[in-house]
Amino acid sequence: MALHRITSDPKRYAWGSTTAIPELLGVPADGSPQAELWLGAHPGSLTEFVDRDGGLPESLNEWIVSDPDAALGGRSRMPFLVKLLAAARPLSLQVHPTPDRARAGFADENRRGVPLDAPHRNYKDAWHKPEIIVALRDGFRALCGFRAVEESHALLGHLAGRIVGPDRRALDELAEQLLDAGLEPTVQAVLERRTPGVVAALVAAAGVGTDGGAAPDADGRSRWTAERELILQLAEEYPGDSGIVVAALLNLVTLREGEALFLPAGNIHAYLSGFGVEVMASSDNVLRGGLTPKHVDVPELLAVLEIAPMPVPFVEPVARVGGGVVYPVPVDDFQLVQVDRGTASDLARGGAAVIIVTAGTARVEQGPDTVVLERGAAVFVSPGPEPVTVSTDGKVFVATG
Repeated sequence: MALHRITSDPKRYAWGSTTAIPELLGVPADGSPQAELWLGAHPGSLTEFVDRDGGLPESLNEWIVSDPDAALGGRSRMPFLVKLLAAARPLSLQVHPTPDRARAGFADENRRGVPLDAPHRNYKDAWHKPEIIVALRDGFRALCGFRAVEESHALLGHLAGRIVGPDRRALDELAEQLLDAGLEPTVQAVLERRTPGVVAALVAAAGVGTDGGAAPDADGRSRWTAERELILQLAEEYPGDSGIVVAALLNLVTLREGEALFLPAGNIHAYLSGFGVEVMASSDNVLRGGLTPKHVDVPELLAVLEIAPMPVPFVEPVARVGGGVVYPVPVDDFQLVQVDRGTASDLARGGAAVIIVTAGTARVEQGPDTVVLERGAAVFVSPGPEPVTVSTDGKVFVATG
C-alpha cells in the first residue's frame, strides 16, 4: 500500500490560536495555544502513521531512514514540509536565506562549534526555506516586503502631522532620510538602532485620537488606520522594539480564503493573524529582525535581506489539466494543488505527496489503494507508478515534491 494516514502533535507556540487547529481536527480545545501542525519529515517534528500496516515504523521520519526506497523512491530526504499555521498574535519579522547562504552559514557555524540547539544559532540546517501560505479563512493578515518609498514617506508624513515637538522632529528626520538617502540606508539605520527616538515617536503618533485630516477609504476608515492600529498592537507586545519601525515600512495585506502569498529568500515578512496552509522547502532556517524574544542577528539579517520596494507577492491559482488548481511557485522543492468540491486526477505522479482535507470529506485513490478522509485528516503518498486521484465534497490540498 502506498497511501498511509498520518498525524502530528501541534506546536504550542505562544502566538498560536487556541481554537483554529482543534476545530479543524474535530477535537476539543484545551485552552492552550496551538500554533502549527507539521506534516513531513523535518527532524523538528515527528509525523506519525495512524495505521502501522505492513510493518511500518512509528514515524515517517524513521521510515525514510530505514527504507528510503519504499518511502521516497530512493531519495534520502523529503524536500518539502506542510504546515497548518494558526496565528492569534504576530510572529517575528523574519527572512529566509538563499541556498548558497544557507549552506555557507550552516558550515560556518558547524566549523565554529556552535551547538545545533544553541539559542543564538542562525542556521539549523543547510537548506533554503521558500514558502507559500494559502488562507483557509477570510482575514489572514501579513506583512511582506517593503512598500514603495513614496507610500512609506506618505505614512511617515501623516504620522508626523499628528504630533508636535521632539517626536515630530524624529519622524520628519526619518521621512527625510527615507526620501533623500533611500530605503536601504534607512532600514539599516533603524535595525542598527542609529535612529534614537523614532520608535517612541512612531507609537506616540499612532496613538493620537484624530485622523489628522486623512481622506477616508471606501469603508470610512482613514487611509492609514490599519497601519496605525498595527503599530499600537506591536508596541503593546514588543515595547521599544526597532522592528516596529521596520514593520511600518512593509506591505500590509489581508487575504481572503484561497488567496496566497509566496515568500522567497530575502523577503522580510511576518504573519500577523489568521489560519492557513503553508508549504515550504523542508528547512528551519529563520533570521529574525525583531518583534521576538528570540535571537536577532542584525548583521546576518542584513546580509540576507532584500531591501528594495516590491509589490505584494500574491500567487494566482491556475486551473490544471485533470482538475483542481495549482499555485505556481518559482522553486522545484514543492508544488501545491487545491481541489475544491470536485475531482483532480494525475496527481503526485512518481513523487511523494502529503494530502490534507480542510473541509468536508475526500476519497484518495492510487491504483488499487483507496483511503477515505474526514476533515482534518491527512495521508502520505509514497512514490509509485500510478498517479493519485482525489475526489472531495469540500476542500483538499495536495503538496508534492
